[in-house]
Amino acid sequence: MLRDELLNDPLSVGYINMSVEQIVTALNAPTRTRVKETEIGNGTILAVLGLATGNVLLDVLTTNQDFRHVKPLLEQGRLRLDDPLTQQVLDSFVGTILTQAQCDALKAKTLVPCSRAEELGISVTASDVRDARSAQ
Repeated sequence: MLRDELLNDPLSVGYINMSVEQIVTALNAPTRTRVKETEIGNGTILAVLGLATGNVLLDVLTTNQDFRHVKPLLEQGRLRLDDPLTQQVLDSFVGTILTQAQCDALKAKTLVPCSRAEELGISVTASDVRDARSAQ
């Protein structure tokens, strides 16, 4: 996997021109983000959106029959914000209830920093880089 990353350089990092130490640093630096499992409730929505917009969103989510099973999840702080369906519903509210910035702020609660190595599911040391380069 590391060998492929160095050879293909899919993010155009420029590994070919980097020293072993620079590659290790580049691959282990938390320059990326990943989605983590995130449960939220009413309080998170109000904290992120503010009282006015948060209340409007919560009113829609708790009174509209299409979202009747969402209400208990919100009350219990168990609505999965990282779920693609939840994200899709939030996107559908942009332009009516939410601005794009507000929608993005809610979705950002699911993001955590990670490194390219973490994305690839590997750990990277100088020895690993040397081995991958010599295998080319």
